[in-house]
Amino acid sequence: MSQRAGMSVGRIVAAALDELDEAGLDALTMRRVATRLGVQLNTVYFHVTGKPALLAMMADALLAGCDRAPLPLAWPDRLRVLATRLHDALLSRRDGARLLDLAHPDGPRGRSLGDALAGTATAAGLDQPGAAAAARLVVYAITGVSRDHGPGRTTGDDARLTFTLDVLVDGIAARVPATAARRAEDDLARRLRPPPPATRRPRGS
Repeated sequence: MSQRAGMSVGRIVAAALDELDEAGLDALTMRRVATRLGVQLNTVYFHVTGKPALLAMMADALLAGCDRAPLPLAWPDRLRVLATRLHDALLSRRDGARLLDLAHPDGPRGRSLGDALAGTATAAGLDQPGAAAAARLVVYAITGVSRDHGPGRTTGDDARLTFTLDVLVDGIAARVPATAARRAEDDLARRLRPPPPATRRPRGS
């Protein structure tokens, strides 16, 4: 079997993420990924067009599961969960925040997380352009907080994340017109209301 036949994009991305952990973003090269996989460089290029494409795939892979169900119905809680998952995902790999900042992934996981964040802002009462802008702002803010982490994780790091989440929630709420906020609250109340008890039909009816 040829090297190409036994290779896949998924294997290359996984190897590249392992290389990222070991060597860091600045030292990551296509050649190092090929060496880790034990294949020729052209085998990697056969599946991935170049380093920018590989970085985008790696960044997208980092976001796997960030929007997984279940998610809270109340939009502030949902935003906090999504943003915290993003934060934890970026810290799961060395230079994860720098990778996301550099690559700007447009893969399925990145789009799915963006849609989930925008949907959360829409549930708060923002219009579509405002919700899209809010989603981007959340990603930028959490990427910045994650990038500021040193080795390990301290109570100060968690306090910084909590403060950032509070600012994001308060900022979105402040941009929502009062009428839209009331509609969002009414919609949430309807969704949280327990269903009416089932009524039994009389026998013979």
